[in-house]
Amino acid sequence: MLCVEGDLHELPIHLAEIIFESEGCDTSNLGPNTPLFTLRDMVAQKKPDLVCVCARSIVDLDRATIEYAQFRKTIEKINGATVLGGEAFRDSNLRQRFPAEFYAESFGRLLTFVKELVKKT
Repeated sequence: MLCVEGDLHELPIHLAEIIFESEGCDTSNLGPNTPLFTLRDMVAQKKPDLVCVCARSIVDLDRATIEYAQFRKTIEKINGATVLGGEAFRDSNLRQRFPAEFYAESFGRLLTFVKELVKKT
């Protein structure tokens, strides 16, 4: 999990991390202000089942869109899933540019999603 480049908010990723860990999931926290190409490289190396990305805002939307598309190709190759959360991803236009398996509109909804995910495994 991480917050995108230019987003310095640490609290959302720590809260998401607590939710995942409370349900028995192993997590890796890349922290705030993380470029999406770093996420792509981590996914290629560690092959996680799920990636959680938070964003209050996206500074360079065109660059982020390109890097996110590259990340999606990488995560799809390993049959992984993506969760997006934060104010930026409430916008339906941004959701079209940043497809995901789940958009966490609140921490309560994220908890419900994680609980359902854990039941399936």
